[in-house]
Amino acid sequence: MATIVTSTVTVSTGAGITTTTTTTSASPAAGAAATPPPPKPAVEFFLVGTDLDGTFLASDEDPLKPNVPTPENTEAFRQLDRMGVTLAMISGRSYTTTAVMMDLVGLDHYVIPFHGGSIFGPYAGKATRPLLQSWHLSEELLAKCLSVADANGAMPMCYTANGIWTCDAADKDVQTMNFKVSGEIGAAGETGLEWWARVGEFPNPTPGSPNLELLPAVLKTMVEASPLTPHSRHFATSAELMAELKAQGETILKCVVVGTPAKLGKASSVLRVNDAMRAAVSPAEGNVIGPCEFWVEVLNPDCNKATAMKWLAENVVGCGLAQTVTFGDGLNDVEMLRDAGLGIAMKNGCDAAKHVAAMTSHYTNEESAVAKECNALIASGRVGPNK
Repeated sequence: MATIVTSTVTVSTGAGITTTTTTTSASPAAGAAATPPPPKPAVEFFLVGTDLDGTFLASDEDPLKPNVPTPENTEAFRQLDRMGVTLAMISGRSYTTTAVMMDLVGLDHYVIPFHGGSIFGPYAGKATRPLLQSWHLSEELLAKCLSVADANGAMPMCYTANGIWTCDAADKDVQTMNFKVSGEIGAAGETGLEWWARVGEFPNPTPGSPNLELLPAVLKTMVEASPLTPHSRHFATSAELMAELKAQGETILKCVVVGTPAKLGKASSVLRVNDAMRAAVSPAEGNVIGPCEFWVEVLNPDCNKATAMKWLAENVVGCGLAQTVTFGDGLNDVEMLRDAGLGIAMKNGCDAAKHVAAMTSHYTNEESAVAKECNALIASGRVGPNK
């Protein structure tokens, strides 16, 4: 039986005025159930995906060292892993240089390289990650890429799932990447080869290439950290490259056509490559990205990071894109920032990324923005496993 409790409080309010308040309440009877606590907030997001360069990674002070995850970002992802949240790293990089970042944080989740061109699953005790899904270039699209490269003295770099196939370029500065970049992307004065080596790619594996001795030292940490190193091949001509691709049944996930830097203006071959590629390849045939510092990229027309995240959410996690969180900073992050349930742009991100994102962090990649936003989501109970 409940007990009725009555209390009376008399308060002087000044100026000779007093007020009296009487309150009556019922206390629970012995053995009665206590009032239940308020329900926990419903989990909204089951999959978290992040871009790498400019987002999850901080730039090393040494310009010839690769970008690496910040300790704070690493710990935030480990906490999400302990909670059972599915994680993905999504980058325009190749498979090897994307996968190595997941290895460096000590986790076994999903790796999405090539701007979303392929999805690799966890090791799950095996030596390599399984390729779950890919959006490769058609034979006709690859032939157009090689034709544009040949016509402009440029070098095509054709990315397979685990390596890069290249051929000679008529322009020998391009062939050896022995040209200076502007510093807008790379360190001021470094060569194209030094830039590519620093970010962890393997641009030109031809024996005896000038400056090739730079690669082992620069790539040592990244190659040793990943069980799968690049399996690259080089040919004298694009015709030989194409013939061998057909003979081996290889599929190309991304074609990068390298020219001399855009900073050279009219003398820049990469600007000519960009114009020629866009004239040859319609949006329905391929996704052309560029011109970048000294290259143009071509992908399957349906390839972008949002497409890959949607596939992963629906086919692996068992949720929709609306139940995902994405982090990014660049133009190639726009689709996934726009279409995710919660897209978060970096403070250092480009205007296009910030415009479509649900929110922009108050922090930059150097300040571990991903960790700070993930920790806020964890504290609010909005992120968790899809049980």
